[in-house]
Parts: sequence; structure tokens; C-alpha cells
Amino acid sequence: MAFSNLRCINLNIEWKVALTDSELLTLVSAWPYLQELLINRKWGWNTLGGITPNGILQLLQTCQSLSRIALTIDTRGYTEIPPSPASLGLTLPRMSIIDVLDSFIEEESVPAISVFFAGFVPHLDCFIFSAWNDVGMHHNPYRDGCEVRWDYVRKHVNEANRS
Repeated sequence: MAFSNLRCINLNIEWKVALTDSELLTLVSAWPYLQELLINRKWGWNTLGGITPNGILQLLQTCQSLSRIALTIDTRGYTEIPPSPASLGLTLPRMSIIDVLDSFIEEESVPAISVFFAGFVPHLDCFIFSAWNDVGMHHNPYRDGCEVRWDYVRKHVNEANRS
């Protein structure tokens, strides 16, 4: 059963989530009209992994109606500044909300991931990292550094969207 008319997935479970790019793309290929994909927004994914920036790009190309996502982003080793979407000939949906939940982000990945989100998700209304603000995350050893780094990314995306 493909559920081709499915518009919203909002899944919250109290367990770790471990989805790869290919697993996520297999799922969403059956939902071409998906507008919201929110996975474990309440508890985060509780993993260092997640969906890579390339996986996010493929997700946006597959689901052209997508306007809200909540996923953990795997930024480990992502240091190359990406080319612009126009130079790749891409047309992407207009996103309103991206929540990176409890995504871990390394200091050296901040510039590239900032450019990625500013370039590939223009006119974004809201960029948040909600799970890092959750009470359960206060004991996570990565919390302080990741909050600061994601806040830098958020500010960069907001500045790019104003210009």
C-alpha cells in the first residue's frame, strides 16, 4: 500500500531513531505529496547519526510539497561549501520550518552547513533545534556546544533570508 495521498507524518516514540538517507528516501518515495515530515520531535533521535545534507537535498527533490521537517541531521565531516542550487539546476520546495532536533554538529561543519541551509532552503520561516532545549537534554555532554553552533547556523540562515 503506497498511501500516495499522505500529507503528514508526525511520529513520536521514546526510543532512539536510526534512519539512513536510503531508508528515508525509500519511505518518502511512496508519499510524493507529503507536506510535513516530523520524526521524534518531542524526544529527538538520541544518536550522533541522522540524515546527511545530501539526504535532505534528495528528500526535498522527492517531496516537492514538503514545507515542514523535523529530523536529526548528520553533519559529521561535512566541511565542503556546497554549490548553489541554481548552479545544479535544482528547483526545491519552499520550506516554512526546519527542526534539526538534537543533531550533533562539529565546529568545523558550521560554515558549510550554514551555507547549505541558507542556499538550499531559501525563505525559511523558522529554523529551530528544539530537542536541545528539552529538559531531558540538560545532561547530554554535547548540549552546550551544539546549542551555540546551531544558533550560529540559525542566525546565518535568518540573515541570508532577509537579503
